[in-house]
Amino acid sequence: MKRKNNLWNIPNILCFFRIALIPCFFYVYFTLDNSLLATMILIVSGVSDFLDGFIARKFDMITDFGKLIDPIADKLTQICVAIALMFHYPLIWIVIAILIIKDGMLTLVGLYLCQFGQKINGAKMYGKIATFYFYAVIIVLVAFDLSKTIIALFLIVSSFLLMLNAFLCYAKQLYTLDLEIREKKENG
Repeated sequence: MKRKNNLWNIPNILCFFRIALIPCFFYVYFTLDNSLLATMILIVSGVSDFLDGFIARKFDMITDFGKLIDPIADKLTQICVAIALMFHYPLIWIVIAILIIKDGMLTLVGLYLCQFGQKINGAKMYGKIATFYFYAVIIVLVAFDLSKTIIALFLIVSSFLLMLNAFLCYAKQLYTLDLEIREKKENG
């Protein structure tokens, strides 16, 4: 039981590590202008993201703090890397916008639903697919100079469409939960 309350367990340390990689990425991407090393940093970040979840589940090291810090590390990485990419791929702002809107909605509506004792489930498959695809896209866009190509346009637009689909699916799910709460209020 003591392990489950440990702030400094391996999964949480991996989350802190991912957050620490963000300024490293910026330094390498902008100051050193080294796309290969910047790509390697993103791959290490992605592997550590997988490992922290795997280790937490496999060795029963899931903590409330870990449930909080893991998505924060994910979103910080996604948004920071996407902002960095805006200097070479200005259209990526549409992905950043839908990402912020989607995650903002999930956070605010989730907090609202929790007030009524509604259990909020974790990420759904459509959200995981959109996030995985977005990670793959940003790795490709960092690794290769595809600015002003149809490939970059396709990658950015398809990532936006997957994020938009996830947003709409989550919105529908949250709306249904809200209706259930309202119905319970009226009946009881």
